[in-house]
Amino acid sequence: MRAKLLASAMLDAKERATAITEAVGGKVGALVSVSSGPTQVTTKNSLDRAAGGIYDVSTIEKTVNVTLSASFKTK
Repeated sequence: MRAKLLASAMLDAKERATAITEAVGGKVGALVSVSSGPTQVTTKNSLDRAAGGIYDVSTIEKTVNVTLSASFKTK
């Protein structure tokens, strides 16, 4: 599941980079670097966060958040 969430976050990062870069007449190039932060598995709709991540075991329904940082070349 974590791999799928990171892949989705990466696609979102590229879409955001494209929107920002195209707004000023540029284009997104190759990926330069990517790093991921902690995974937060919390109770549904929780805003709880911890530097090392959270894994809630108190409920069945969960909210899962992943964070990544991506850098792209520009054209």
